[in-house]
Amino acid sequence: MHGRCLVTACKRGDFDIITVVLGSDTKRIRGADSIKLIEYAFANYEHIDIGEIAKEEFEQWKQAYSHEIFVDKGIEDYILVNLATQKYSIFPINKEDIDNIRIEITSVEHLEAPVFENQVVRHVRYSNK
Repeated sequence: MHGRCLVTACKRGDFDIITVVLGSDTKRIRGADSIKLIEYAFANYEHIDIGEIAKEEFEQWKQAYSHEIFVDKGIEDYILVNLATQKYSIFPINKEDIDNIRIEITSVEHLEAPVFENQVVRHVRYSNK
C-alpha cells in the first residue's frame, strides 16, 4: 500500500468515533477523509439502548407466555422467569434501521426437575431487519 495513514479519535457527548484512513497521498487528503468519516458517523448513527427495548419486549412476552413453561416432576409446575443482565446494551444504530429493530424471544416449553436458579430457559435474539 502506498501513501500515509491517519488514525483519528473524536468524542461528542457519549459518542466516540475512531476513524482509520489508509494510503492517502497527502496530509490534506488524510485530514479531509477523516473529517468526512466522522461527520458521516455523527449524522447517520444514534446510540440506542437495546437492553431497554429487550426489557419491554420481555415483559410483554412474560405476561403472555411464561405460564406455558411446564416443569415435569417438580414441586411446582411453573418457574419464575427473568431477563439476564446484559454486559453491553447501548449500540450505535444507523438511523434508518432504528424502526427495524426486532427482538425475538424463544424458550423451551417443557422442563424436567430439577430446574436450577439462573438456568437458561429462553434466548433473546436481536436483529435490525
